[in-house]
Amino acid sequence: MTILSLDWDYYVAATMSERISMFPDGGTENLEKELEVLIWMSCYADSIANKKYRNPNAKLLADIQVDEKSISDTLSVLSAYRKSDTDLIVRASHKDIVEVVPETSDVTVINVDFHHDCYNFGNVDYDSGNWGALLLKQKKIKSLHWVKREDSDTQNIKTNIQIHIGLNNIRRLLETGIDVIFLCMSPVWTPPHLDADFVVFANQISSITGNDANLDIQERRTEDIQNSAGQLAKAMESYFRKSVLQ
Repeated sequence: MTILSLDWDYYVAATMSERISMFPDGGTENLEKELEVLIWMSCYADSIANKKYRNPNAKLLADIQVDEKSISDTLSVLSAYRKSDTDLIVRASHKDIVEVVPETSDVTVINVDFHHDCYNFGNVDYDSGNWGALLLKQKKIKSLHWVKREDSDTQNIKTNIQIHIGLNNIRRLLETGIDVIFLCMSPVWTPPHLDADFVVFANQISSITGNDANLDIQERRTEDIQNSAGQLAKAMESYFRKSVLQ
C-alpha cells in the first residue's frame, strides 16, 4: 500500500529564513482557534512594522505566495499514478494521518513536506512533528520517504528515512499506483492568506481522483486578520521609533 502525504507547508514559497523571521514559532498546534489567529495577526503586524521602521527592503508576510511549480508537479504526478479507487483524505492536522494507516506493516508513506516529521523527544502521543518516527518505531509502516524543499532542516531526524528533493524524483516509488492521498493544511505553519489557495489545490486533487475533498476546514478570515494586523502595526509605531532612535 502506498500513501502519498501532502503537507500544505511544502507549497508555501518561503525560505527557511523567511519562515523563521515571519512565521510563528510553531512549537505546538494544540491552540484554540482564536489564539492561533491572534498569533498570526501579530506576525502580519510585526512584518508591516519591520518593513516600515527597520528594514525597508524586507518582504512582507502578506507578499509570500504559493509555489506554483510544485503544485503543478504534484498534480502531474497524481494524474499519472492515481488508481481508479485512490482515496482522498483532507485534514487540518498532519497527525491525523495515523488514522489512515491500516492494520498492516506493508505500507510505504511518501511525505511531501517542508518538515520531516520524525522528531521524537520522548512524546509517546502522535503529533504533527513525530508521527513519522512513531509509525516506523511501532512497525506500522514499512518505509518512509521524505520529499523536502531545498532548504528544509534535516537535523533531529530520529529514525531511518529516505530523503528526496523534488516530486519528479519519486515517480519510481509510485509505479504501482497511489492508494491514498492524504492532504493536510497545517494552519500553524501556513499563512492564513494562502487558505483560499489550499482550497483550490484540494479541489484540483479531488477532480483528478474523482473523490469529494470533503473539506471540513474553515478558511481563516484573512481580510479581518490583515486589517487588524495593520491596526496593531500602527499601535507598535512608537515602540519601533524608539528602537530606531536607540
